[in-house]
Amino acid sequence: MLVVSACSDAPRPVERIVLVSLDTLRADHLEAYGYARDTSPAIREVADSGVRFANVVTASSWTLPAHASMLTGLDAAGHRAFTFHPRTAIPDSVVMLPERLREHGFRTAAFVGGVFVSRRQAFDQGFETFSQPARDGVLPKRNRMRQSWEAGIEWLREHRDERAFLFLHTYRIHAPYRPREPYDRIFDAEADGPQPLGYSWNELQPRSWAARASERPRAVDRLRRLYDGEIRSADDLIGELVQVLRDEDWGKRTCLVLTSDHGEEFGEHGELFHDSTELVQELIEVPLIFWCPGRFPSGRVVTEPVGIVDIVPTLLELAGLPVPEGLDGISLVPLMRGGEPAGARALVSDVDLSIENPFLPFGAVDDFALAIRVGRNKLVYHSEDGSRRLYDLGSDPDENVDLATSRPDLLARLEPQLERAIARRRAARSHARPPDASDAERDSQFIEQLRALGYVE
Repeated sequence: MLVVSACSDAPRPVERIVLVSLDTLRADHLEAYGYARDTSPAIREVADSGVRFANVVTASSWTLPAHASMLTGLDAAGHRAFTFHPRTAIPDSVVMLPERLREHGFRTAAFVGGVFVSRRQAFDQGFETFSQPARDGVLPKRNRMRQSWEAGIEWLREHRDERAFLFLHTYRIHAPYRPREPYDRIFDAEADGPQPLGYSWNELQPRSWAARASERPRAVDRLRRLYDGEIRSADDLIGELVQVLRDEDWGKRTCLVLTSDHGEEFGEHGELFHDSTELVQELIEVPLIFWCPGRFPSGRVVTEPVGIVDIVPTLLELAGLPVPEGLDGISLVPLMRGGEPAGARALVSDVDLSIENPFLPFGAVDDFALAIRVGRNKLVYHSEDGSRRLYDLGSDPDENVDLATSRPDLLARLEPQLERAIARRRAARSHARPPDASDAERDSQFIEQLRALGYVE
């Protein structure tokens, strides 16, 4: 069991921050969030000894804009890295969390899976050490995570006497799901057929599968079980990381944050994976757990809706640093201490329709979709046709009943928040890095990397 010391009325600022992003992890496939399978015993133990946020809204349904929000505290319209294109990047003018921490004496390092979290997208801003695979499509993803984990832990040990921020990101859970032994059969012991170790992308053909998902329930169930096997594989490494933090006696001055950028669909709304412009809960509800021993009551569960944009201001406050104005996120420290929410907030999720048309000229697609979460209510907007869909997630968590027509009063209450988000999004233009002489070669490698992750057939 994790040992947590008694809470202090005035704990000293944290000196060691570890932020872990498990790419493509939907919250409701974790035991801590009520899942029936034992996919995540280590994460459950962290949640039992930490603070778990039960309703967490990501800023986008795909990797690049969601991670940009995670590390800047800004919505997609704020950081402007939202187009699905090889040249999309976070602008230099946008200040990222490692830059803010480094200004105050923190050592900073990132060990990432690359592709849409890489130097190419300017994720290295503020990191003294930034490690990514040279060619992501070559090294199996299970080995990438192991190597990144071990390198990140070694970096922490090297800086044991300094204030340090470590960011770990992995595609271990991301499709194509090919978990190694014993995780390939851990939830599928009697699997048969030609794919004993999982499916390749050529076998999956994502879009054609999505069109027939309802007609292939056994195959979709198999995908779900393989996905769960990938989660269990990643969970074992989380357990190793927590054990190191305990063994090194880093607990009292350390905060470990576990989260994800987006989820995954398994036919709940007729689609598979996450290359969809439908901002359904399966895609935009993610886990968020803070393990900061001695700071907050163990096992606290916060039900107030929050966003991954809140990670940056929260970590800055925990580190005893000023939270700048202009962020879209707010500090969650008061909620973790048991305080009451300040009031209903509008949490924005965004997807640019370029995700359905990759590699068109940069900026060629103007349309987008937004989801506005206010309390238990969710309003979804598509700029293509101006359509609005309204859901009460309290009574209808599966989003089966559109209330836009039957509840005009509720729609009218949410309309001002939506209009503000639309205006801000229309004013934003996605940012591209300057052209480079080696762009052709880099683009070729990038497409190879995207093919390895299933974005390109």
